[in-house]
Amino acid sequence: MSQQQWIKIINNFPSRCVQCGDWLAVGQTAMWLKGLGIKHEECPIGLVKDETTLVIIDQEDKERLGIK
Repeated sequence: MSQQQWIKIINNFPSRCVQCGDWLAVGQTAMWLKGLGIKHEECPIGLVKDETTLVIIDQEDKERLGIK
């Protein structure tokens, strides 16, 4: 099994950093890991292991699930 690596991206949506919880702006350079989420490119806070899960729901999902 191959080990996943963080991928450098340009953020397309307002998102919270999985390390520090602060917001990343649209257009900001960030790091993304499939199944975990997005973080600041150079976040000052280390990742704390816990049992939380990042769930991203787009407008289509909201409509399909009846979420307002």
